Amino acid sequence: VGRFLDFARLARVRVAYNEPFDGRIVRIALRRNMQDAAAEEWLTFPTPRCAMQMYRAWTNGGRWRVQDAYERITGDVHAGAHDAMADTLALHKVFFHLYGHERVKQAAFAPAALASDYGF
Repeated sequence: VGRFLDFARLARVRVAYNEPFDGRIVRIALRRNMQDAAAEEWLTFPTPRCAMQMYRAWTNGGRWRVQDAYERITGDVHAGAHDAMADTLALHKVFFHLYGHERVKQAAFAPAALASDYGF
């Protein structure tokens, strides 16, 4: 657990497709490992960003599963859905595709912590 936290603290931002769900799972795991302070820290640091909310802003609705986002953005079938590495690679493509779109940038949940790095 300590190595995971040390690694996470190197980042300024963390991105998950369904960040509220994934963040809750990590906090539960931290508490089970008697890391209550780290569980509280995880609420806000590294700064959480939710790619599903970004996708929702970009599409104004529609299906919100990561495989749907990936397929709509890339035109490719998301082989290996629900496989951790396949979903991570899909998230990478979805996030960086959405990151530059005006509707997503204007949304309240746009990744402001990264904005200066990319000139937004």
